[in-house]
Amino acid sequence: MTLLPHAAAKKTEPLLVKPDVPHQDPVIADDATVPSSPELGTFGSWEKDTIPLLHLWSSMSVKPRDDRKISRGLTGGQLRLSVRPVYPSIAQAGEIEDTVVLQAVIDEQGRVQEISVKKGHPLLAPAALAALKQWRYQPFLLDDSPVRMTTQISVKVQVK
Repeated sequence: MTLLPHAAAKKTEPLLVKPDVPHQDPVIADDATVPSSPELGTFGSWEKDTIPLLHLWSSMSVKPRDDRKISRGLTGGQLRLSVRPVYPSIAQAGEIEDTVVLQAVIDEQGRVQEISVKKGHPLLAPAALAALKQWRYQPFLLDDSPVRMTTQISVKVQVK
């Protein structure tokens, strides 16, 4: 290891140490002071080190909480009634077919509300929207209570 003298370094820079051998592990000098074992602690006798902490655990009573509700998760949401979209006559000339992706809210009774078009051909989107308004779902249940749920629904609009 080559040490650069501190006087050679600028005042704002720290002392530079340049290793002669890259990635060499540090070496403890022969004259280095090593603290005695009580200052280091003892190896293999972790019980002595943890005895003062035992009173923290022994004074605490641990009881399971009975008042917590356990979530049963989200259930329901199965499609109960679907209506095929009426193919628009304006799209017949070009024989346009597409899947229209809609975002909608399924309310607590399973009705489709708040529908918006996310993706799809603009000539076919109104037909998909009109059909989706008639669809019915089993209500979504969270912990056995009906909840509103926002979802994406794909409706295929095609020539019969």
